Amino acid sequence: MSDRPIRDIAAKISRIGAFLPSRRAMRLTGALSAAEGDNTTLVATRKDLWAILHENIVPFWWQVVDSTYGGYSLNHDRKGRWRGPVPKRLVTQARMLWFFSRLSLELTPPRRERALAAATAGFSFLHDVMWDAAGGGFFWEVSASGEPNIKLKR
Repeated sequence: MSDRPIRDIAAKISRIGAFLPSRRAMRLTGALSAAEGDNTTLVATRKDLWAILHENIVPFWWQVVDSTYGGYSLNHDRKGRWRGPVPKRLVTQARMLWFFSRLSLELTPPRRERALAAATAGFSFLHDVMWDAAGGGFFWEVSASGEPNIKLKR
């Protein structure tokens, strides 16, 4: 197994420094440079990255599922505090749908069911709210409650 995918993931995670506990980040940096030809270190690094993903990153995203209006509410600060309603845009809603769909393939029950429910919420929102049944195509943006803001589509 090549260490390139792990290096790519580590690089992406390191750019999101707020999510990395500093001691673990320092250990990962050392492990990645030492991973040249050392499968044991590579396996340990992969486990550490998996732990960071599931202990620090994924828990942040569970809170974005909008149980009131559907879809995903994406207006939290870096500490996860809700900053109030904002419009929902097609691209970000679709990306979150992809994220939860992809996550459901990696998780085991009961987290898998939670990810599937989050993906289903996103799909339903895209299909039922963001799709323009009268004119065809998707609305680019709807209000936090699902009313079209930008009706022009290209």
